Amino acid sequence: MTGEVLGLESAGYLNCHQKREFSKSTISSEKAKENLNPRIEIASQNLAIIPTEFGTEILCWEFKGKARR
Repeated sequence: MTGEVLGLESAGYLNCHQKREFSKSTISSEKAKENLNPRIEIASQNLAIIPTEFGTEILCWEFKGKARR
């Protein structure tokens, strides 16, 4: 592996990028964590915008991690 860039996928960004105004998240990240499986080891958390099948978007918390046994 040389680290050379072989390609770039940007269609989603180009098709969906627009200026948005969202109010603050309705719940804190700590409150959102309370709804997670307690066996999840959280590696990172971010606010995310999820598109819906109805053409709208939802502001939510995204957690990435691993499940412990």
